[in-house]
Amino acid sequence: MEEQEWDKVDIAILHRTDRGRFTGITDDNLGEVTVERQYAYEIPTHQLFSQRLNVEAPHRDCFAWNNNVTGREFPARRKTRSLSAGDIVLVTETGLTLGLNFQVEQRQTVWAVAEFGWDKLTDEQLQQVYTQSMDAVRGGAAK
Repeated sequence: MEEQEWDKVDIAILHRTDRGRFTGITDDNLGEVTVERQYAYEIPTHQLFSQRLNVEAPHRDCFAWNNNVTGREFPARRKTRSLSAGDIVLVTETGLTLGLNFQVEQRQTVWAVAEFGWDKLTDEQLQQVYTQSMDAVRGGAAK
């Protein structure tokens, strides 16, 4: 398989809404975690090369872009709070594979803000959180 070149990176910010918010997501509390999507943005194409090099966080400057410090960052513009432990950053990379047939491919990586740094979540863990979040909304659970 050819190496994929990613043409676009979309970021979605999901804030944790359950009683344990502001703590990291662990195996012990995963069954209680609920989230609510806050906003999304695209990383400009000219920044993608440097983004590919970062394997320790969702993207370079993720905390700086998503924490209200100067009033120009995403939380201030979207009128929401800054990233905190337990929040989720969903990274979706889209690219085109060249060859006999053009093929659009996507890769998704899920990051949880840890108490110090970042933790990766699996697709199964994200699906569990989504299901719990939908159940909480349908059941009218308090946030």
